[in-house]
Amino acid sequence: MNSYNSNIRSNAIGVMVGFSPIRDIWLSLGYNFRGFYDADFSGAEGRVQGIVLDFRIKFDQSSVRNMRGEQP
Repeated sequence: MNSYNSNIRSNAIGVMVGFSPIRDIWLSLGYNFRGFYDADFSGAEGRVQGIVLDFRIKFDQSSVRNMRGEQP
C-alpha cells in the first residue's frame, strides 16, 4: 500500500498458490508472514498477518453473452 501524496508506504510479505478449477474462476490459498493494518479500512482483514483465501470470478460482457447462449 502506498500513498504518494503523504509519502506513506506499508508492505505485506507472504506466499500464495492458486489454480483455476473451471474457466474464469481462480482460487488461491496463502499466508501473510507480515501484514499491515490501515485504520481507515478496518474491514480489510485480508491484509493482516495470517491465512489468506482468495476467490476470483471473471465477469464481463463476453461471459454474459456466453451465459445467454449468444454468438459473439
